[in-house]
Order: sequence, then C-alpha cells, then structure tokens
Amino acid sequence: MKNYTAISMPKYGEGSSSTAVTYDVDHWKRITLLPVDRSNLKLELVKQNLPPRQSSNPKTAIVEIQFLNPLGQAWRDVPLALIAYELNQSFYF
Repeated sequence: MKNYTAISMPKYGEGSSSTAVTYDVDHWKRITLLPVDRSNLKLELVKQNLPPRQSSNPKTAIVEIQFLNPLGQAWRDVPLALIAYELNQSFYF
C-alpha cells in the first residue's frame, strides 16, 4: 500500500482522523518478491558510453540517477551498475 497514515492514540481519550489509501497491486508484488540469488550469476558486463543528447528508442532506455548527501550536495565518483536479470547483463558506467 502507498500513502498510508499511522495514527497514535492516547491511552485514555479519543481522536479521529481520515485518510485515503491507494492499493497498488503491481507495486506490492514487486516489493514482496524474494531476492535474486546472485551467487551463481555470470553476468555479461556491458560498458555504457552514450553520445551526447542520445534519445531512447524501443530497445533502449536512458536512466538518470543522482546521488545526494543529506545536505542535497551531489556525491561524485560513485561506482554504479544496473543489472538486468532477464538479459543476464550488468550495465556499468
């Protein structure tokens, strides 16, 4: 479930609240999947080096990831790889 609210009530007393709850079945199925066993994976390493201003097409996607510290400042030189288990590939940058 997304957008839920927890309400704490005093031991003695009353209270009221209202909220809307969105039930997203696809999201729930994804977050409750068992972790993938990576011990036997032999991933093909694929170097990503896209030309400037390349756009995506039906067989590719462009993913932008920003690493920010608690102050909102960018972290630099963080190793990153995206793994596609169905393709058995690891895309690194």
